[in-house]
Parts: sequence; C-alpha cells; structure tokens
Amino acid sequence: KGLAFLNYGNPAQAAEAFEQAVKIDASQPYVLNNRGKAYLELRRFKESLEDFNKAIAILPSVPEFHINKGRALASLGSFDESLDSFNEARRQAPSDASALKYMGMALLKLNRLPESLGSFDEAIKLGLNDKDVHIGRAKACEAMGKKEEAVRSYSTALDQDVTDKNAWYRLGQLYLELERYTEADNCFDRALDIDGTNPAIWMSKGLTLEKQEMLDDAIGAYDRAIALNSNDKEAWKRKGSALLMLIRPEQALRAFEHSLSIDPYFEEAIEGRKRAEEDIRRTKIEDYCRSILDFEYTHGRPVTKEEAFRVCGVPYVFLGEVMDYLSGREAVSLSAMSKEDFEKFERISREILVNTMEKRDLANYGLRLCDISVNFPELRIASAKRVLSYIQAVEENDFSAKVTDPHIDPLLRQAMDLSNDQKNVLGLIRNLGIGVYQARQLVMILQTFQGAGFETPSIRIGSIVNEGYGEYVPYDESAAQTRPQGRQEGRASHGREDEVAEEQERPRRQTTRRAPRRDEEHEERPSPKKPKSRKVDEEESEEDVQSDLVGRRCLFHGGVAVTRCKKCKAVLCRECIRNSDRCPRCNALLSGEEDVAEKKPRHKPRQQIEELEEEIDEEEPDVEEESEEDPPLRKKAKKKEDKGPDFFRL
Repeated sequence: KGLAFLNYGNPAQAAEAFEQAVKIDASQPYVLNNRGKAYLELRRFKESLEDFNKAIAILPSVPEFHINKGRALASLGSFDESLDSFNEARRQAPSDASALKYMGMALLKLNRLPESLGSFDEAIKLGLNDKDVHIGRAKACEAMGKKEEAVRSYSTALDQDVTDKNAWYRLGQLYLELERYTEADNCFDRALDIDGTNPAIWMSKGLTLEKQEMLDDAIGAYDRAIALNSNDKEAWKRKGSALLMLIRPEQALRAFEHSLSIDPYFEEAIEGRKRAEEDIRRTKIEDYCRSILDFEYTHGRPVTKEEAFRVCGVPYVFLGEVMDYLSGREAVSLSAMSKEDFEKFERISREILVNTMEKRDLANYGLRLCDISVNFPELRIASAKRVLSYIQAVEENDFSAKVTDPHIDPLLRQAMDLSNDQKNVLGLIRNLGIGVYQARQLVMILQTFQGAGFETPSIRIGSIVNEGYGEYVPYDESAAQTRPQGRQEGRASHGREDEVAEEQERPRRQTTRRAPRRDEEHEERPSPKKPKSRKVDEEESEEDVQSDLVGRRCLFHGGVAVTRCKKCKAVLCRECIRNSDRCPRCNALLSGEEDVAEKKPRHKPRQQIEELEEEIDEEEPDVEEESEEDPPLRKKAKKKEDKGPDFFRL
C-alpha cells in the first residue's frame, strides 16, 4: 500500500503506511528504506537519513540503501559525505548508473565541473537515458561555457518531458546568450504556456523582443511582469529604456521614477532618468527648430529673433539655445566613418538631392537645412544636420583620380554612356542611383578623359640609317626565304661568275628598279608618252596625303604620318624625310624620279641572262601577281666590259 502511494506521487500517505509497517516489525530494512524515501520526498531530510542508516546497519550489502543515504546527505548540504555513499554503492554495483547520476549532481554542487560532466557521460554510456541526467549534464556544460553542448542536452531532456518549464526557460536563456533570439522567444513562449504567472519568464521574453527591436511588444512583456510583481525595480527600469528607444521620453521618465521609488540608489535607473530629462529638453528644442525652419522655407529667408519669438512661438528661455543649435555644425569625418555609416549617408544624401533638385536650383542657391526638414519630416533635425554636414564634407574633400576600388569600372562605363549634360554630380546621382561621394569621384575620373591622347617614345636615328661605307639597301628577308626552287637550281647550274653577278643584282631587284642603260632605252622602252607636269603630281600627292594618312603613324619612328613613298607606299613621318630624300624601306627617291645607279654592276652575257629570265618566268608566275607595284625582276642587259672589282660587293 505504501509503495502504491509513493509511485503515484502521494508521499504523505505512503509515509503513514510505512510507519504502520515499522510498528509491526522495525527490523525490516526495505520498509525502513521506503519510509526514508517518503520522508525524502516530503523534505524531511533528517528523518530520512535515520531510516537509511538503520537499513544499512541491518543489511549493508544493498547498493540502493547507500545511494539513498547519499541523496539525504546531499539534501542536507553534506556533499562530500554523500560522495562516500555514492562511491560505496558503485563499489558494490559498478554497472548501476543511478549512483553516477547522483554523484554527478553532488560534484556539480561542489563546482567540480569536469568530474561532474564525466559522471553524467559515464551514466549515459551505461544506458541511463534519464531526463535528470541530461539536465544535470546541460548545467555542467553551461557552467563550463560549453553552451552549444548545453543546448543539445536541454533539447534531449525536453524530448523526454515537454512539460518541464524550467528546462524551457533555461534553454531560452542559452539561446538569448547565443544571440539566437527567435529560438529564445519560442522557448519562453513554451514556458509561459505551461506557467504564465512567472514574472521572470516575462522579463526574459521582453528582453528577447527588445533585442529583436520589437520595442512595443517588449514593453507589453515588461508590463505583464510588472503586473505579476509591481515591486520589481528591474522591470520598471527595462520598460523605461525601451520607451527611450521609442523616443517617448516623458513616459520613460515616469518608469524610471517608479524604479527609483522602489530603490532610490538604483544607479541604472538614475542614469536612465537623466537621459530621459535630456531627451525631453532636446525634443522641445527640436520642435522649436522645426517651426523656425518651416518659416524659413515658406518665406525664403532666415528668421529673425523677434520672428522666432513672436511668430514661431519659441519661449524666451529656449530662444538662445535654439538659435545656437540651428547655427551649429555637426562634425563629420569621412576618413573615420564606418562602412555602415558611409552607406547610410550615401543613400540618404541621394534621396535628399534627387528630391530637392526638382524643387530648387541647387547649383545657384545651394542646399538648406530647411529643404531637408520640410521635404523629409520623418527625419530628425539632428539627423538632417549630420546629412548636411556630410554633403558639405564631400564638397570640400580633395578627390584623386587614382582609385583602387574594382567596383568603380562598371559605374564609370555607365557614366560614359550618358550625354555630356548629365556628366555632372547631380546627373550621375539621378541616372546611376549613387550617392554624392561616388558621384564626385566619378566626375573627377571623367575629367581625366578630356585631355588629348599620348604619343609613344621616338628617337632620331638618321646617322644610323644613312651614314656608312656603301649605300643602305634594306633587305627583305621574307622574299629571300620564299625564293623558288627553280631559281636556286638555275643559279647552281651556272658558274661562279654568274653567282657573283646575281648577288650584285639581288638587292636592287627586290627593293629598287634598276635604271636601264642608254643603249637599252632604244631597244626596250616603248614610244615615250608625254609626262604629266610636276605641279599636277604635287597637287595629286597632297590630295592623297590628306585623305589616306589621317590618323596613320610611321612604322619606323611612330610619328604622325605626313607622306608616303610613291614606290612601296610606305607611310612616312617627318623624321623619315628630315635628313634623307630616300625611302627607308625601299631606298627609292621620294620625289618619284627614276633611281640611276652611280656604278653599274657587272652583268652576265646576254644569252645567259635571257635563258635565266625564261626559267624565272616559267617558275615564278605568282610572285609577279602578288605585287603589282613591284618592278620587273630583271631587264635585259647587254654584255659589258669588266671595269674592275665592284666595291659595293663589300
């Protein structure tokens, strides 16, 4: 009967039943143990300890008796003695996990946290999946700073018993410390569903809502806590702080005064009351400033002191302070500004300038504080002054065209696509959706594109090109490398005398037209045509230069093209023609006249030359078609007497 009452949670009736059994037979150790357990539930710790000692004296080999004795000692605050009882129980039953559970709790009370955590872990390994074990382990982890492990242990305990409001409350506190406010709010709601009369839970819920900037809901939670306990000074103080953040200083002042009525020396409430009084005065000053700015915006001129007093209704006691506040400038440092503040000022400045530029000529009249306060009434005067100071700081800042920000290139390309009348600060702000700082930076960079281009370095090399022992003839490597195989075979079939003569003629054939001899002119030249006058040629040349050479540059010096060679059509600059009258590419005369060699090289016999030309004509038809402007490879030459060695061969 006593065990039934004890199992159903009725320890008082269970104790009466066990007392009747003890009266019948006081030597029954299990009856004494059960009565001690009932006394333990009734918090009659000394009586329970006496029963456990009697049971152990009769039958000392039962581990449960030692465990219950340890529980009674721990309840009386004798944690060290309780550990001896738990160790004895473990010695008798090493696989009994209940002794480890209570040992871990005693070690937790003694602040022996690592040993306590080890006891709970060992009990779990032995298969004890008890809610109290996981809660004890969570408390040990929480005390050791292992908050994530504590969260997991509390969650495991709540999976076994979802009606434990204390576990929900402790789990919510952990989430609050981990700044996981949504989970914390859910835990506090679960705890309040179980017990909504606990003011501590309402306080924690209010703090969680305040962290989420849900200030109105937070004030409601604080009001519920105050309704359950009106003498809670912390609840009144927190409510006042939330009201200050909502810019309701009058109500906040009353809340702080309630807190100080409970504890006049509560420092946090004293500081809160000072802030509330300052905010009340600042709010009055801002209201007076707004009325003055409305007058200035309406009449288009600053207000006088008399008008501020008579028309705007500013009390005389506030008149000087209001005027000083309006004329003062807020200090804004661009270099010391955080990234978040910079982005906020850029966004607000853009909205203000875009809205104001349509109503006021900002270029001629500038931006006034009243323009901001009237067009943006939700913005406080203090914030409007800071924005105005930010725009002025950007105006006075010295920008550099050297920018390392990689995000500037896309904006710069978009700015270049705009029309010229929009490539100013206001135009960029309106079209690109950027702030005043970025707009000024882009304008500075755009100004660098207005200058002329740049020229690559060039030097004069007249002495290198023109001065030498013999005549300079550029060598065309590409033509030499693509010489047909037939010409090589033909050159090999002739003797050394033919090879020497061909080597003397090769540069002339590739680059210049050889002047015919006088005796060849009558044989090969057709009937002469009447040449054009030189004046006509010069006029035609000037027209070609003006149409073809615009924007062209010389390949030799990189200079601006002024003419071209009439033979090879090479583009030439002033440096090319400064010290020479010949083309640096083909060595032809720039005047267009025939180039008559001063010394005539030796030639092969006429019959051999004619045979060689027939072979070249058969094997190189494509070479003549590629360049219509090139002269014939070779003209027929008469046999001429040897005039000695040709020094041009050197």
